[in-house]
Amino acid sequence: MTTIDKIAALLEQKHLTQTQLSEFLGLKSYCLSEWRAGKTQSYKKHLEKIAEFLEVPVSYLLSDTDERPIHCVMDSGITYSSKVDSTTEQLLNVYNALSLSDKAKALTYVCELAEKQGE
Repeated sequence: MTTIDKIAALLEQKHLTQTQLSEFLGLKSYCLSEWRAGKTQSYKKHLEKIAEFLEVPVSYLLSDTDERPIHCVMDSGITYSSKVDSTTEQLLNVYNALSLSDKAKALTYVCELAEKQGE
């Protein structure tokens, strides 16, 4: 999967549009179409902002793997990445479809479960 394919797949998975990405980057809305057609590789200078928008590390966009990493920051401030199995991918897709308030509720619930498991 190419970098552009990954960008397009992540947009779809996160229910985002090319227009939203273009606006975030301050570019014309047809840029992603040009990138996918191979007309330009100008996306390379925007990789950091694209990764920020899609909430993935730049290293994933540039990697040869199709396995999507999880990039998390724990309360301790430790950052880690790991490969996503199918169950985690399904969980992420469900989470991404939630409203912001429901995401907050889900996160609170998961944190409570984690605390109980640590007891």
